[in-house]
Amino acid sequence: MSDEPAPKPSCLARLLGVLLRLVFTIVVGLLLGAGLYFGFQALYSQFLIPVQQHALRLDTLELQQQQSNETQAQRLQSLASRLETIEAGNDQIKESLSMLDNKIDHAQTLQETQDAQLKELQSQLEVQEAALKMAKQNLQDQNEQIQSDRSAALAEFEELSTKLQAIQTEAAKTADNLLENTAAFNVLQIQVAQQTQLLSAMELLTRARLNLAQGNLSLARLDIEAARAVVLEIQDNESADQAAYFAETLTHLDRAGEFLPLNPVGASDEVEAAWQLLQESLALKPETPLLTGTPSAAVTPTPTPTP
Repeated sequence: MSDEPAPKPSCLARLLGVLLRLVFTIVVGLLLGAGLYFGFQALYSQFLIPVQQHALRLDTLELQQQQSNETQAQRLQSLASRLETIEAGNDQIKESLSMLDNKIDHAQTLQETQDAQLKELQSQLEVQEAALKMAKQNLQDQNEQIQSDRSAALAEFEELSTKLQAIQTEAAKTADNLLENTAAFNVLQIQVAQQTQLLSAMELLTRARLNLAQGNLSLARLDIEAARAVVLEIQDNESADQAAYFAETLTHLDRAGEFLPLNPVGASDEVEAAWQLLQESLALKPETPLLTGTPSAAVTPTPTPTP
């Protein structure tokens, strides 16, 4: 038996096979292209767009942080300048207190001098009265015995009477001066007390500003309320001009209390304005009365001649 050769495919069959492979290749290529296209779109929408948005947000946050840092630096610089002003105000308050202490010491010294002069005049008056009594007794005793010395004794008596009247007049003047100085000293004490209260209110406001600068809002509120109470206490006893300053000061202190605790910077500004008004009202204080000394007249009693 001989082997028969296998039949070869026809041209049509081979052409159909080539077309089928070409169509299959094209379909696979289209599927792969569509998958790559839609996959890239999904990747872009899920990953690249959020990354770009996050980058923009980061840039915005950095810009806001930079602006916040600049604002904070400006506030710190303003607080530093205010602290320097507060320290200068404290120095002025200390100088005012020192001047008031000196005035009080001067007034006490003058009062002691007046007391010493009055005692000295009283002692001289007693000596003159004793000498006058002695002269009268001598005149009465010598009236019967020494008629020739009567004129001299009478002249001496008149001289002693004149000196006594002069001493009494000087004593009256000294007493009047003492009363005037006592009244002036009382006025000075009242003025010193009022100025001390005013300086105490300014010191409380200074401490409140320091507490506001350091963030101690509760302590600052207590100092503001204490200063307001002091201003209310001295407001009724002052002149019309100073009362106007105190009314405006109370308005600023009320605003400062309303600003706390949400706006400490605004409260600090109101406290500073109140402090400035108190300083201006302090300049309106009337001049303190001056105590004057009274020179004492030293009168030497004339001894009475004995027969």
